[in-house]
Amino acid sequence: MSAEATLPQATRIQRTYDVSDLIAAPGRHEVAVTLVVPARADVPAVLCCVPGGGATGGYYDLVQPDPSYSFAEHAAAAGLAVIAVDNLGTGRSHSTAGLRRTPLEVAAANTRAFAAAVREVPGAPRVIGVGHSMGAALTILAQDRWRPFDAVALLGFTTAGLPEHTCGLEGLAASPGRFDAEVVDAAVGRIGGSRTGPPFPFLVDGDTPAAARRAYAAVTAPILPGPALLSMLPGNVADAAAAVDVPVFVGAGDHEPWADPDALAAQFPGAPAVEVHVLRRAAHNHVLAGSRRDQWERLCRWAAAVPPADRKGTPP
Repeated sequence: MSAEATLPQATRIQRTYDVSDLIAAPGRHEVAVTLVVPARADVPAVLCCVPGGGATGGYYDLVQPDPSYSFAEHAAAAGLAVIAVDNLGTGRSHSTAGLRRTPLEVAAANTRAFAAAVREVPGAPRVIGVGHSMGAALTILAQDRWRPFDAVALLGFTTAGLPEHTCGLEGLAASPGRFDAEVVDAAVGRIGGSRTGPPFPFLVDGDTPAAARRAYAAVTAPILPGPALLSMLPGNVADAAAAVDVPVFVGAGDHEPWADPDALAAQFPGAPAVEVHVLRRAAHNHVLAGSRRDQWERLCRWAAAVPPADRKGTPP
């Protein structure tokens, strides 16, 4: 474990946690996180950020070559802490079993790591789960199983999935096995585990600056086949989403095919409040959009105002 240098708006701390007892495969399994903590004695909220397929937690902290692409820096300037995780088997999160991890294993490992890292944030912050794309599916799954969050923010995600990419898997879409080894077995042949970077053309726009594309390229990682396929299945985590009973923030890019505010809000009928924000001139990777600060400011204001949950669960 090591502490990084203090920057003008935040202190960066890197931590690694052993989660071997949560993983069915033998050997050592570790989850790595980066904390970005503002210089204040009492942080109102901490954002526990899960990246999508093909990216590490660095997706939320693109400081090179241009720190204006770092959501973590923006949040710290607003007085909020960020914990960005590398999903198990990617980035600094080591797994002796490689990428053949189930959605439940990855969600459990992230939840365990977040619970440990939150204890380093000063004050008694509200804990908010933030997920992008595949990471949103994992965040919803974690909230359904262990209730670690006071609220959830879900970016670039729909429970409708991407049926055009999952033809022939209708049975899996309705099976409990979509959270376990069944989805991994189905995904390995279809997605593989070696490809990195954008899997679909709507990740970036044609006018995305070269500096932004380079920043994203630096945080690419192998895609986790099982969780990635889950997020693409029609109905993926729809039941869990419908059961969410904490406030929800939904962010979409207006170039994404599911950017319908009413349809996005309808995915969370059990939530006490749902705030939907459609980011203008944005493709799937919202942090690369020229308008990105519009979403960040809206999300940070929402997060700062979230009330504590009536009840929280116990981490796995």
